[in-house]
Amino acid sequence: MQLRIIARAALGRIFIAAVLAGSAAAAESPPSISKLGSEVSEDSRWSVDSLQLDLEDILTAPLYVAAPQSPFRSRRFYLELGLAGAMWGASFGLDKTI
Repeated sequence: MQLRIIARAALGRIFIAAVLAGSAAAAESPPSISKLGSEVSEDSRWSVDSLQLDLEDILTAPLYVAAPQSPFRSRRFYLELGLAGAMWGASFGLDKTI
């Protein structure tokens, strides 16, 4: 009984601390224009890197499809793809429209 009371008090204090920490984080001032500009530049750098990697993937994809360890050469891949398609089709078929 005593342990239960101590545990509840501890959990209550942890909850209150979490709520206060969350409200303090929510009370931050809105980002300034200079901070917004730095975020945009960081995002644009990430976008350029992502586009370069996407282009590389598009150009080298035919090499991976023809590889011996490609999933397109596995029967299991087509079985799982068919099952996923059947589940998707069944979800549309069983959906009750208005």
